[in-house]
Amino acid sequence: MNRINVTNWEIPELQLYDRLSEPQLLHYYEPDLGLFIAESPNVIERALNAGYEPISVLMEERHLTDSASRLLPRLGDIPVYTADPATMNRLTGFSQEKLSLTRGMLCAMRRKPLPTLTELLKPETEPVGKTAGSVLPEPETDPAGKTAGSVLLEPETDPAGKTAGSVPPEPKVDPKVRRLVVLENVVNPTNVGAIFRSAAALGMDAILLTAGCSDPLYRRAVRVSMGTVFQIPWTILPSAEDWPGPAMSELHEQGFHIVAMALRDDSVSIDDPKLTEKEKLAVVLGTEGDGLAADTMAACDDTIKIPMYHGVDSLNVAAASAVAFWQLGHKPGAEPG
Repeated sequence: MNRINVTNWEIPELQLYDRLSEPQLLHYYEPDLGLFIAESPNVIERALNAGYEPISVLMEERHLTDSASRLLPRLGDIPVYTADPATMNRLTGFSQEKLSLTRGMLCAMRRKPLPTLTELLKPETEPVGKTAGSVLPEPETDPAGKTAGSVLLEPETDPAGKTAGSVPPEPKVDPKVRRLVVLENVVNPTNVGAIFRSAAALGMDAILLTAGCSDPLYRRAVRVSMGTVFQIPWTILPSAEDWPGPAMSELHEQGFHIVAMALRDDSVSIDDPKLTEKEKLAVVLGTEGDGLAADTMAACDDTIKIPMYHGVDSLNVAAASAVAFWQLGHKPGAEPG
């Protein structure tokens, strides 16, 4: 471990943690991909599990010997800056209460390339019986040859219950994404983080953000999401011109039934059975305050709403998303896990 005890908090290596803004971190290596800051051991661990590369760590000295020390062997020879709580306070500008939210550990990490919308949606087709892609582990199988769990793809089987051949011409697989979240210009990172956490927990498969959304890897979004930004696939459309036109067209071409969450007289209740019966469903949520753009709603297949009581006509977008995901995230044949 390359430990460096911090006594001078003005050294340039620590500017990542207290003097650079989120946009500066985003463009730190421009034209290459930039950086983000992950806070707390659990969030950092989820980022490492997702394949993000650590650059340096800033942590309280006490974490060298407590439960956070389990991460140190995974950090290689990167600088591990350690300091007492008072120095950490000066470095980060956090109050002691806010510093406790980070569990006294921060990690600067490199961003990874984002998938295109096509890559986000398209199922990968490895030979039957093998895991699609290189990141997921080889699925366990029960005696009938069925894949354990609800996330990995189930191999095609012959009548005897054995996995059919290793190189079929067109392996039959479930879609990689059947429940998609679309965020249109959601600019508050707290809301973005909360929506990610609900989406991951309540059965949604992936998230698409328009170019006007807050970045999910901004520090507050990552913190509020509790690291679920590293557990659910997502991407950001490169340009405002990509939505709703080209992206909406691609979703329709991929077979998605697209629903807009909006308060209109013709809105369908989220508990309408026709919605949960859809094989592929994309749920579109709009920006705080103004909601969805008129052209977005016009291009959707349905407008949906949450039944409410006591004269209340709306919820915060993060709260509304959790209710909608609980109702609509259920997929035929899928179980929580």
